[in-house]
Amino acid sequence: MDSINKLPFGCEIKVASSIKEQDLIIRFYRKSGLDFQTQNKLDQTLLYLTDGANLGMFCGEKFSPSISEMRLIKSDKKNSDVQYHYIIKNIDKGIYLVLLGMLIHSFPEKLSFDGVSIITQKNSNHFYYISDFLEEEPPFPKVYSNLPFGITYEEVPFFHLHRDRLIRVEFKRKLFWPEVDILVSYLEAWHKIVETGGFSDFIEEAKESTMHSGEIYMFDPWTLEHTIDIFLSAEEAFDALVNMFGRLHKTFCPVESIVIR
Repeated sequence: MDSINKLPFGCEIKVASSIKEQDLIIRFYRKSGLDFQTQNKLDQTLLYLTDGANLGMFCGEKFSPSISEMRLIKSDKKNSDVQYHYIIKNIDKGIYLVLLGMLIHSFPEKLSFDGVSIITQKNSNHFYYISDFLEEEPPFPKVYSNLPFGITYEEVPFFHLHRDRLIRVEFKRKLFWPEVDILVSYLEAWHKIVETGGFSDFIEEAKESTMHSGEIYMFDPWTLEHTIDIFLSAEEAFDALVNMFGRLHKTFCPVESIVIR
């Protein structure tokens, strides 16, 4: 309950447990009205989240990343509130924790809006509420349980957790340069979510959560490497990245293995 009181805005969450398809309504409100700049920033934050969902990042253990989807049906904007209506398919409930972190990071002061409600419109035997997302071990989306390639999380000394990280992805065939450019754009979609607080352990950390990307290069024609200079986020951010490559394995280029260091 103390964590809830520290939120910089009011928050209501009532979402069904992870099911195949459901309607999602996200509403932001402010008694004195939402200004144009705030509405644009909300649009951008939710676009980052949607891009990540459609790249399979938030599938969790249960659903294949190749079938995850988050689609905006409509948005209704009024002076005092703005509401977004989505259809989400095969997405883990942890996506709402990612969204909460992004909102805390992007709107740290109690000035932009009074509150947000995140509600799914489908009957369920079990619902999750705001308190379920502020536990000591936050329920971020995990890696899909049946990925068809090897994943190695190399042990990192504590003093290196926040700097000099490396992602190595080996593919089953050579990549062409236009394909590398596409991969870079996908990695940038992941960057935007991490850099805007999507994977942070606690409320105060969400405000400061960030990542400074290093280089993205081809180590050889089969292997992409990505260095990260500064990493101030939860380790679960890498699970989302692995899930993304799980989707790309089917839709882009088969993956042989991934190493996270």
